[in-house]
Amino acid sequence: MATLTEMIDSLNLSEATLTALRTAEGTTFQAAANEFLSALVNKICYQVLETAKFSNQFADLKKFDIEYGATLENVFVEIPEGYDYNKDNTDPFDTPTPTVQTLYVSINKERQYRARVNKDLIKRAVLSISGMTSLVDLIVTSLGKAADIEDYAATLTMLNNTDCFAGGQVETVDLSALATDAEKYKQITATIVDTATSFTQPIASNNNLGVLNPTAEGDVLLIIRREIYNHINLDYLAGVYNLAKVDLVKRIKVVETFQYDSDDNDIDLIVCDASGFDLHTALNDNGQIYNPANRTFNIFQDRWGVFGFKRWANCKAFKFTLTSN
Repeated sequence: MATLTEMIDSLNLSEATLTALRTAEGTTFQAAANEFLSALVNKICYQVLETAKFSNQFADLKKFDIEYGATLENVFVEIPEGYDYNKDNTDPFDTPTPTVQTLYVSINKERQYRARVNKDLIKRAVLSISGMTSLVDLIVTSLGKAADIEDYAATLTMLNNTDCFAGGQVETVDLSALATDAEKYKQITATIVDTATSFTQPIASNNNLGVLNPTAEGDVLLIIRREIYNHINLDYLAGVYNLAKVDLVKRIKVVETFQYDSDDNDIDLIVCDASGFDLHTALNDNGQIYNPANRTFNIFQDRWGVFGFKRWANCKAFKFTLTSN
């Protein structure tokens, strides 16, 4: 246990105050004693260590991990067309060859995150050894959060590639002629429901490659800007036009914007096949190096990965014009 002298020294009181504590009497001593007590009460007695809380909502779309330098080959076999039976056909080998689409993807994001921690400064910033360990752990965690945020941004950036969309373009829908907001957002919801319904049918125009590839109902995914989503779910949009009541659209992800590094909103929502995402982690590890010369820890986090979307998967993007220019 610390002695009284050590306790007083730890308060870093002025020399004048310390002299008063040792020698003064009466009112002078009483005033100094109050200052001593005030400083003692105001010493930090407990620390709460926190860091930012963020969860990448696209993480559930990630598939298996791949090796560092591997190239991934995706193969899609198209549905063949039938033909009329010909009883006079004597050539058993005269049959159409199945059309096969191939997509190759490799690592397209290699990022590293770094923090430098001075051992002596860390010791002064905490109250105990466990506090120092917890603080360093939070610093390591923060590097992982930085990687998560960039994975989120990379997914949004990938979704801005028109090669993902049916027809290779964002569909623009002009709703400015409708009189009320209720009518406009009702039409937006109708567009979502109609698109999601059509995805479950074998319709070639629903994907970029123009192939017959219906989407399973559970894989219909809506990614929508927050502003649009909140209007759709207002109480005045009753019945089927409330997305929370639309059974077909079971998976919804709300984003602030599709332009992560810009204020321009070129896309309001995307309806897509969740199985079309080609997201893979190739490297996710961390390490640290201690430099005894300046007593610092250099902490590193590496996150490499693949971000892509299969062009034979159904995907449509929409931009709505709500007011006339």
